[in-house]
Amino acid sequence: MAPISEALTVIITTSPTPSAPSTELLDTILASFHEHCPLLLDCNVIAVLDTYDRVAPENRLKKGSVTAEGAQNFPSYKDNVKRLVLKEFAGIESSESASLLEEDGEAEYGSPCMSTNFTALKIQRTEDRRVIFIEPSERLGFGLAVRSALRLAETPYVWVQQHDWNLIVSIPIQSIVEVMVESDSGEEAPVRYVCLPSPRMLGYADSEHVTPFQSLRESTATLKRDFPVASSPHKIPLTPLFFWHDKTHVASTEHYLNRVFPSRLAMTRGAFIEDHIGQRARNQMKEGLFKKWACWLYYPDGGNLQLLESGTLSDAQEAETGVIKIIEFKENEIDCLLHYIYTGSFNVSRSLNEQLGPIASIAIWRVGDFFGIEDLCKLALDGFNEELRKASWLFAAKESLEDFNHSANNCVQLIQALYNQEKGDGFEASSGSKSKRPSIFVGNVFRCNALRTRMEEGSESTSGTSDS
Repeated sequence: MAPISEALTVIITTSPTPSAPSTELLDTILASFHEHCPLLLDCNVIAVLDTYDRVAPENRLKKGSVTAEGAQNFPSYKDNVKRLVLKEFAGIESSESASLLEEDGEAEYGSPCMSTNFTALKIQRTEDRRVIFIEPSERLGFGLAVRSALRLAETPYVWVQQHDWNLIVSIPIQSIVEVMVESDSGEEAPVRYVCLPSPRMLGYADSEHVTPFQSLRESTATLKRDFPVASSPHKIPLTPLFFWHDKTHVASTEHYLNRVFPSRLAMTRGAFIEDHIGQRARNQMKEGLFKKWACWLYYPDGGNLQLLESGTLSDAQEAETGVIKIIEFKENEIDCLLHYIYTGSFNVSRSLNEQLGPIASIAIWRVGDFFGIEDLCKLALDGFNEELRKASWLFAAKESLEDFNHSANNCVQLIQALYNQEKGDGFEASSGSKSKRPSIFVGNVFRCNALRTRMEEGSESTSGTSDS
């Protein structure tokens, strides 16, 4: 096989961290490369220096919010990352002495009908393309960051590395890539994505992620194996992985672009790949379409050997910085999201016609909030206000009071929960303007309570008519 540097490009994604301007996270990762997989340092590297969306009182990094101190430290952090990467991958001791060529690019997303759906990119590279830096003008999120790097990669495979997972065991990367090359022509078990196991993935083949599902058990029993390597006496143990994870992985560049990013609609700005694609891949593999995704987990020692270690914060500190928990949405709610991404608009009452208008609006707000789409959140809240205005005149019929009163109670509880969640996040936009979201929630809670009180007064009337 050819040298690994001709087959593999390392993609590193980083963004504001609490430790900035220090590069201690990346220092740890690159030190682990030296110790456990030095061949990676012979490869070309593309580093994406993603940015933030807004300044806030507290870090909510996965939602794009950083503190004022974090925003102030970020330019220095980017400079420090460039110095580190140039030194480790190109042997250039000073970024000032490096001759970097510059060019412009863009990352498009969402509907092509909306001319503002793109982010400008500044691309810097060494003349031999050994090192490439991508700096977006606004936050990309992990998904678009990886896609931007994939488009610049010139090798058939990529190693995708987030800035918070370091290696703790030696990785036979040459053999893994050789297995991927040899299996590509195989009809039964192509290997186009290999994820390295984190602590929660130990024993995966016999875990609850697999065993409750007959189709996944059968796929595992049929496909799990030790793959031979022509250039080595050692085999590479792999088991089918029924998910597409963001954590450290090796993948076919072509497969990545075709399967995960088939069009500009595939990923919204600010999104993570596993949030958008992971469950879709899993559902299709449950239906017998494993070859379509060809995802595998490196499985040494029968799946009991941990290869990765998180270099970030403790669980409590992670919670403070805003880790997003994956939640499930109904199919029609996701349909609303896709319709909005493509057209820039949606009609709540038509899209979610089985739900009461205010409840439907809140459902869409949750979708927009989860994916960090503030314009969608605003449209949902505007729709909520309009539905409440309509609803305030709909309780004249006595027989509908009980159901509507129950729904209004649900509205109040939902909005209060949302407000409580958000009031610690009274972020300021980068321009310094205060977010209106908390005050909107307060107003809506008062409006719901007033509406409920009014309905209760109406329900006590023996005439069954509104006294308005």
